Amino acid sequence: MSTIDNFRRQLKAVPANLERAHIETVVHRFMSTYPTKDVATRVSVFAEELRFEDPAGLRFASNKEELEKFFQDTIDSGYAIRFFPDRLIVDGDEALQIARVWLQVHDSDPILLLLHLHFVFDSDGLVTQLRTFFDEDSVSVSAI
Repeated sequence: MSTIDNFRRQLKAVPANLERAHIETVVHRFMSTYPTKDVATRVSVFAEELRFEDPAGLRFASNKEELEKFFQDTIDSGYAIRFFPDRLIVDGDEALQIARVWLQVHDSDPILLLLHLHFVFDSDGLVTQLRTFFDEDSVSVSAI
């Protein structure tokens, strides 16, 4: 068996309840809510019980009510956020979105953040877990 055949066989063995197109749509919907500050749509892609960590290890929400509060508090604190997706990797019922994120608070100098977002979906197609990964070396001064 060739290396590529072995690789494809391994990928096909990953358990999946959802179609890739569904996961792509949900991740895109989530990210597209940031420029319009559409918290209701953003929260709608999540299951009632969830785990939201931003960054990974710093838990902000365990349910939709807490999640909505976190997102609204972020907006109310003066954050402007725009995503520039780079690569979406879908593996079974999970996805890893790699993106650059432009962040600015009020009129301060913006930054550009390299962000990895790990989504886990339930069998109903809702996000049950979202963990973001970044560190100090992920930040640069925005050229946008």
